[in-house]
Amino acid sequence: MGSSPAIGRSLFGEKTPLAATGTTLKFFSQWARRRESSADKSPDSAPFDPKEQENLVREEKFYEIDDLAALEARGLMKALMIHRHRRIYTQLKSLGEEYSMLHPDVLTVLYYLAKHAEGNILEIGPFLGGSTMAAAIGLRERNRLATFVTVEKGGEGIPSRRRLVTEDIVRDLKRNLLDNGHASLVQVVVGFSLDNKTAEKVRAHLQPRSVTLLIIDADGEVRSLLNLYRELLTDQCWLVIDDYFATGISTAKSGRTKPQIDTAVAAGELEELGFYGWGTWVGKWHRAGCEKRPEVLPNE
Repeated sequence: MGSSPAIGRSLFGEKTPLAATGTTLKFFSQWARRRESSADKSPDSAPFDPKEQENLVREEKFYEIDDLAALEARGLMKALMIHRHRRIYTQLKSLGEEYSMLHPDVLTVLYYLAKHAEGNILEIGPFLGGSTMAAAIGLRERNRLATFVTVEKGGEGIPSRRRLVTEDIVRDLKRNLLDNGHASLVQVVVGFSLDNKTAEKVRAHLQPRSVTLLIIDADGEVRSLLNLYRELLTDQCWLVIDDYFATGISTAKSGRTKPQIDTAVAAGELEELGFYGWGTWVGKWHRAGCEKRPEVLPNE
């Protein structure tokens, strides 16, 4: 065929250079199988059948985890327990294998929180969109209008997992959202998340005190991000922050993330509700705790 890596990515959404996939024949074989498995996808397709959804709703009511405002640490663990035995968990696991470095449990928590949160969603650092799509699936099931903004600075991505190598993060993020039927649900803001111009773009989409779920995977900049975007958050906004714990080359991020979270928890600004997957922190943000901090500055 003689296709170049750029053409192969453009046509078929491959996230690795064509040369890294082996022969051209192997590449087209993989693409054909992927096309077959996703042939029935459409932008508004439901993640699973109505009967499955009905059973899940019934179980959430039975275990009293359908009210996110009243949910605490044990309730969140119950939610994960239930979803692990449902088809959605398999779907999210498959999604993670293709597009994310997050554990399937974390993707499931994102799906669950996005489904039950009443307000808008803000994500910092989506990379190739695995976490974005998990939350978008939950958002679609709400049947209520909401705004979902994700902020990505772009560039190349060469993570430890070779399957997620990308020459252009923003291009592949947008393509992945489009290919999986979620592009219409997500506003992608391109820029460095701590840049004031980027923050202004985010604020153009989100009203003050409207965000009920904040997702952060941004190289240990938790404190600065909370300072910059705090006016968008509702009181008791749910937070999912990656890299609280990490090993290997990721310890540099966890070495910055953990102390910032621990300090905010001790001050009463953050409420700790659990640790999921390989080291993702889950909890809530409290406005009263934030307002007590005398050193809240735009770029601390």
